[in-house]
Amino acid sequence: MTTSSPVNPMSQSENDEAAWRLLLDHVANGCVPIEDAIAEIADADGVHAIARLIAPRLEVDIDAVVWALDAESDGPATVLCRAATLNINVFSAVLRMRRRRRCSDTSPPEALNVFRQLSVEAAQRILRAARSRPGR
Repeated sequence: MTTSSPVNPMSQSENDEAAWRLLLDHVANGCVPIEDAIAEIADADGVHAIARLIAPRLEVDIDAVVWALDAESDGPATVLCRAATLNINVFSAVLRMRRRRRCSDTSPPEALNVFRQLSVEAAQRILRAARSRPGR
C-alpha cells in the first residue's frame, strides 16, 4: 500500500497525474515550498512536473524546461535552476535525476561547483539571451 502526502506523491511514476497535480496545487497555494516539491519530484524522476513548476517562474515554455532537464550537457539545467533561484540542494536532486536518466561528462562535484559559481543574475541574462534568439 502506498501513501500520499503533499510532499510525497503516491507513486514514483509520472503516470499518477492526480498525485502530481495535488503536489503542484499545494505549491501554487503556498502550502509546500517550491524547492521541497522540486526535490521530491526529481527523486521520483518527474521531469514534466518539474517543468510545470519552473516554466511559469521563468516565463518560458514547458517544452524548453523539459529540453534543458534532458539535455546531454548539465549546462542547460544548471542555467535553468540557477535562473529560477533554486538552492544547491534542489539542484543536487535535479543532478541525481539526470544521472539516473543518462551519463554525463562531468562529475556531480564539478556540476555543483559550476552551479555554485554561476550567479543568479548571469543565469538570468543567459536565459534572456536564449529567449531573444531568432527561431526560439
